[in-house]
Amino acid sequence: MNASNRHRRAQLRTLTRDLRSTACGRRALAGAIVAPVSVHLAAAGLSADTVRRFKSAFSRGLTPATTRTTVVKLKGRVTKRVDVKLYDAARVVAHLDTYRPAKDPIAAAEFAAAAARFAA
Repeated sequence: MNASNRHRRAQLRTLTRDLRSTACGRRALAGAIVAPVSVHLAAAGLSADTVRRFKSAFSRGLTPATTRTTVVKLKGRVTKRVDVKLYDAARVVAHLDTYRPAKDPIAAAEFAAAAARFAA
């Protein structure tokens, strides 16, 4: 009984996290012209785990529209300034049409569905 309840709660947390990241990405893209790849992919409807896993490989073939500097917190009170590459929606959508992960057919199907959503 407890194991099935834990499983249901975990499924609900995963669903909530994916819906929240998709909504957050769509809101971010509604107000911005350029955004990081992770925001574009989340707004396309990909799951949070898929975005986290494939954002670096997806952006490898793209040239950024611009960059901005942001602060990342490290251990303790230490912070570091890093450059974040920002991409416009047209480049991301064009790359989304052709990009498919070769070794993961489930993720490839997710990317194909996201590309079909943009094409429609």
